[in-house]
Amino acid sequence: MPWVDYRHIKASVSIEKVLARYNIQLKQTAEHHLAGACPIPSHAGDRSNKTAFHVDTKKNVFNCFTHCGGGNILDFVAKMEGCEIRKAAELLNEWFLIETDMFPTSESPADNKGNKPLSFELKGLKPKHPFLLKEKGLSLTTVNEFGAGFCSKGLLAGWVAIPIHNAKGMLVAYVGRAVNSTQAELEGKYKFPPGFQKSLEIFNLHRVLKEKEAVKKYGLIIVEGFFGVMKLWEYGYKNVVALMGKELSLDQLKLLMETTNIFTLLLDGDEPGREASKKIEEKLSRSAFVRVIEYPEGPKRKPAHFEKEELKTLL
Repeated sequence: MPWVDYRHIKASVSIEKVLARYNIQLKQTAEHHLAGACPIPSHAGDRSNKTAFHVDTKKNVFNCFTHCGGGNILDFVAKMEGCEIRKAAELLNEWFLIETDMFPTSESPADNKGNKPLSFELKGLKPKHPFLLKEKGLSLTTVNEFGAGFCSKGLLAGWVAIPIHNAKGMLVAYVGRAVNSTQAELEGKYKFPPGFQKSLEIFNLHRVLKEKEAVKKYGLIIVEGFFGVMKLWEYGYKNVVALMGKELSLDQLKLLMETTNIFTLLLDGDEPGREASKKIEEKLSRSAFVRVIEYPEGPKRKPAHFEKEELKTLL
């Protein structure tokens, strides 16, 4: 199981912030002391009792003297949500983006040291490959902007190589993309380097961070994959990023929330994409405005399938 630093979470979030998150208003009865009706859903006592629920803001604890008992912020969220303490810790971490060694995967804290910048760049990539210009319909300008190209030597020989940068703009990986269906069936559609943790990065975020006006006005457009980003970028949407999949990790959530609180979800329109949109919307909407784009009826189920005017109407 992933390791959770409960002590750090309790020390990082005030109970006032948690009460505000639930829009709970209490009356101040003394210094560091609040009181009011118990807000806990499972409360079986008298709801009209305006002094049943007490909060000590200095000690960061609560207590319902008539029915529910008390505890710290973890106990309070667990009672409010009807969940286990562990889930309460995960919710607090998502809501308040706590700097803590808590991970959404089975990695141990020692494993999660980040993706180290590469000490090399691939030379001789061929941006004019038919897969990029014809099959994906990208302009040579866009392909060059993203540094993609067909690789003819090394570990990615025979693949289209796509550079991945972290939020600071440092090159941390090259991902290979199969150039035809036969290759995809035999070796997989994508080839990620060993040890690379895509859950720590957001594709194209380093470019988007330079587009301050677009982000301030429109927030971020979130898609699944590399070519959705490239196509939207080519169409003039300079605020588009990709999760490189259908999952939103806590590390990615933090990167997004540090950038803006306005998001447009344009994941793939197939059933897995729709399910992923629901889950990601739930995570983001706890502290941000989220708009989910619904696809029109028809065979087009990826952002890159649409022409410029179609996409403009969709967005």
